[in-house]
Amino acid sequence: MSEGIIAEHRIPAGSVRILLARPEDREKLIRFYTGLDRETIYYRFLHPVKDFTRHVDMMLGPLNRYGFVLMAVLGDEIIGVGELFAKNRKIGEIAVTVHPNYRRQGLGTRLAAALALEAYKRGIEVIEAYISSENTPARRIAEKLGLTMKYVGMGVFRIRVKLDQVYDKAAKLLGLGEAIQAREE
Repeated sequence: MSEGIIAEHRIPAGSVRILLARPEDREKLIRFYTGLDRETIYYRFLHPVKDFTRHVDMMLGPLNRYGFVLMAVLGDEIIGVGELFAKNRKIGEIAVTVHPNYRRQGLGTRLAAALALEAYKRGIEVIEAYISSENTPARRIAEKLGLTMKYVGMGVFRIRVKLDQVYDKAAKLLGLGEAIQAREE
């Protein structure tokens, strides 16, 4: 399991570490997705998925040049994943998935905030996300970050925001207060 802790979060089950995923985490990430229920998979991908190998390989591979994956780890188990897919620094698509057993404990919000800060640090300018209109947890996270959702049809909302507009809010949600806005050039 990766060593670089991005953030920590306390839940009743224990201390959760939010870590950057590495290629050696591939099998654990595939197991995480495979262990999710159909509704959670639909909310994450907006369509049914059975084999997550291709997705995980894409997220950890060279096509995702500026992107990354965050893992929320309790003990040795991945209980949540935050992803940013970015072929360039202009825009990245984010997604947050928390195992149903660990929802409503602030973990999704922490993952989203950590995604925003890490993306900003890597020089990403804009993040966007697509959320099912039925995905109440994701909509709550968007509201906590102060994000505006625009209905784009077919039961889907789109969020698009410049990272410098949410940086301070994300830092505050991670308990960083006035975080230093250091960016890669």
